[in-house]
Amino acid sequence: MFAHRAWHLVPLLFVSVLLLCGCTETVEPGKRHIVSPDLLEQQLLHRAVVRLRHHETDGSAIVLGGGRFLTDRHLLPEYAFGAPLGSTSVLAYINEKRAMYRVVECGTTASTVMEDWALIEIVEGESSLLQLSAPYAIECEHDVSLDSTVFLVGHWTPHNSQRGSATVVRGCVVPLPQWAHGIVSPSAICIDTRWGETLHGHSGGAIIKVQPDGSFAVVGLYRGGLQRSALGVTTDCMQLARSIPALSKS
Repeated sequence: MFAHRAWHLVPLLFVSVLLLCGCTETVEPGKRHIVSPDLLEQQLLHRAVVRLRHHETDGSAIVLGGGRFLTDRHLLPEYAFGAPLGSTSVLAYINEKRAMYRVVECGTTASTVMEDWALIEIVEGESSLLQLSAPYAIECEHDVSLDSTVFLVGHWTPHNSQRGSATVVRGCVVPLPQWAHGIVSPSAICIDTRWGETLHGHSGGAIIKVQPDGSFAVVGLYRGGLQRSALGVTTDCMQLARSIPALSKS
């Protein structure tokens, strides 16, 4: 009788083994995929970045604490940069909470990787947004080495959707492709994430690296992907934290 019933436990045992394997999944350096929120890296999803939504744009922003966030300049409306800088209050939804912010400092243009950044500060909003603190250190002392593994953390948002989800994409730092010379600065840092895994809403997200002591550190700001349409070749670009004046001088 027991042996007969035990056969019914086999499928459950098989499913349990699969779930266990899924929870302990690891990825070798250079292998990229979207990391499931139930894995160890889930702590990156909700703490390192926020969703930054305007009427016409949707993206991410890195939490710096004290009501301040770092994001891509191209995500902000042009009127946000009115003179004098910081005098204009801009309406946005941060993690779906209404807030007014001002631009504290920014790059000179959104058309280049190295200048496409903006430091914003909430001037009116819920206390929960003002109380957000930076969970990880900002690494402004060192470069990232080629072939090192990094994590892109951002809020993926389906087009025309009010809902999105935080995702983590693994990537590998690679040289600037030959075809991209003349399109972006040679000093731009490129990441191989396999196009299709960086999604709408990831712009302004954090590039995070695991430090030798096992801690996480923000090493860059994600700008977006470049594509050579004739060949279907793509690469993703980021700006190092150390090259952003608002961070490196703090």
